[in-house]
Amino acid sequence: MAYKLGVLIVHGMGSQKRGFSDELVAELESRIGNSSEICWQEVYWADVLNYREEKLCADMKVDTKLDYSRIRRFVITAFGDALAYQRVPGPDEDVYSQIHGIIRDNLSKLRSSLRQDLPASAPDCPIVVIAHSLGCHIISNYIWDHQQSEKLRANGKRRKRNKSFGKNDLERMNTLAGIITFGCNIPLFSLAYKEALAIDFPPPNLQKHFPKTDQKTLQKTVKLLNFHDIDDVLGYPLKPLSPSFNQAVSEDIAIDAGFPLLSNTPLSHSMYWTDDNFTKPVAKQLNDLLNLI
Repeated sequence: MAYKLGVLIVHGMGSQKRGFSDELVAELESRIGNSSEICWQEVYWADVLNYREEKLCADMKVDTKLDYSRIRRFVITAFGDALAYQRVPGPDEDVYSQIHGIIRDNLSKLRSSLRQDLPASAPDCPIVVIAHSLGCHIISNYIWDHQQSEKLRANGKRRKRNKSFGKNDLERMNTLAGIITFGCNIPLFSLAYKEALAIDFPPPNLQKHFPKTDQKTLQKTVKLLNFHDIDDVLGYPLKPLSPSFNQAVSEDIAIDAGFPLLSNTPLSHSMYWTDDNFTKPVAKQLNDLLNLI
């Protein structure tokens, strides 16, 4: 059976391992009757910084006694990700560019998997992005950079399309039919800007990737959903951030994520992945999109 929908899953800050999305995918597949029509692709970017963060942890212990070593390691491996993920002027490729390159490579892998049973003339399949924590900021930046590049080209300020964003609709995020964020900390990064501006969503001409669906029905189904636990101090609503975000975000959904006792603490930040309050509505959203293709 050919795939109809692609899902790209992006992890957040902290110590991560390959296969981080396995339990989430298993939960979602158990809730979606035709899940075999979905192609899953996780974006593992942690190894860009893992070695450097572990080395920093070790170096700080040389000839020095530091208390709370476990907490220090958490600070370095978690907040170190956010601090390192920035544009750094210079001839060398910065962490920002390296992580975006990994996103581009995984979008290419996802497209190859989606098209393996399709004729060459077939349009690219719709995709959905699911992102956690810092991953929300990363994928938002990736889409933003592409959109701003395209606007410069459309206004005649850039002659050629930037090939670093891919050569087809899927890799350029033109088939993006859904964004699901959870434990999102974009509001914290907005402090660096005078005005918080959201990406343009949904992308124009999305309907051509849903040939069986009318525009009105598609508009009702394509959504940017943001989940947050009220006890998660690293997860925030997005609509109050600015008029731009209020328009782009379909809904901020407050949930109780995690096991009893721990769900009422900041530790809920890492407990969305297999929580029913998260996986049920996400599965419904994916299923709703599948029904339109």
